[in-house]
Amino acid sequence: MIYMLIAFRKKVRRFLGVAKALSLAVLASAVVASGTFLFYIAEPVLPDGARNTLFSSLYWVVTTLTTVGYGDIYPSNFWARIVFFYVIIFGLGVFAATLTEVGGYISNKRFLQLRGLRRFKLTRHVIIIGYGENTNELLERLGRHDMELVLVDENVDPAVMMSNGVNVVSGNPLHSGVLRKAGITEADSLVISSQPDELAVMVALKAKELNPGVTVIAACQKYEDYQIMNSAKIDLVIPVSRLQGDLLADAVVDSKGLEFLIHLLSGTNGLRLDELSAETPTTVGKLMDARKERAIAVYKDSNFIVDFDNTTALGPADYIITISPKKGN
Repeated sequence: MIYMLIAFRKKVRRFLGVAKALSLAVLASAVVASGTFLFYIAEPVLPDGARNTLFSSLYWVVTTLTTVGYGDIYPSNFWARIVFFYVIIFGLGVFAATLTEVGGYISNKRFLQLRGLRRFKLTRHVIIIGYGENTNELLERLGRHDMELVLVDENVDPAVMMSNGVNVVSGNPLHSGVLRKAGITEADSLVISSQPDELAVMVALKAKELNPGVTVIAACQKYEDYQIMNSAKIDLVIPVSRLQGDLLADAVVDSKGLEFLIHLLSGTNGLRLDELSAETPTTVGKLMDARKERAIAVYKDSNFIVDFDNTTALGPADYIITISPKKGN
């Protein structure tokens, strides 16, 4: 009952806001139209001797209301001056109220955006759920393709993300209202990044309920959860940790080849992809010594490289991507 009353109150306030804007627009139009006609009647001949026209009268009303007042047309008799007082008293009041409303709307819209409370009206955009260690890389990769992005997170600072050109909705993605603010009904894709697997499943189900046609891509934090997530209306599950930023972006842009790779890595009889971190300065050869996995890439200096050998040096922040058959193969 309380939620119904709150929803009703919002609808009433929205209706009153629209009604007020329409009223001001009608009043402004009425003042301009009546002022134009009255000045045309009251001032038949202009100061330069030319006959007055409706267009000249409209020109005078607009320049008067905007306080430009070039002085080329002005009231020269008693009745024309009465029209002048009418336009000034009523016209400036209406236009001042209109400007106040427009300014308040813009300020309120900006305030809501800075708080992450704005409702976005986008189409074919990408919604990203959660902000974590892989999200910046994901945002950067998708940004290169000029995609409209909306980030949904409870803890991120909307003002900071907006300064980087990222739209933000602040709130719990399990709430339908939060997803609707992010434009879920018109979204092309929804990417669940850096979230616990159980939360990812619940968000995916909620998103599909609101928009059955949205493509849901999720990062899997635990290998054992892959099958559960894959059967929970998630279109593509990516079970890799630090590679997720790149792979999530690739899944949005072009998922065909990536989908094959993911199924190969995640199938019961497929391959297993792992990461081997260097805790101290070492080399690829020393870190891989006596291990059965095969090294396929090295993450070094914030880049992935495939052209390496056993002498390639590794630092504490570097790691090796390895591939091996799953147990039982």
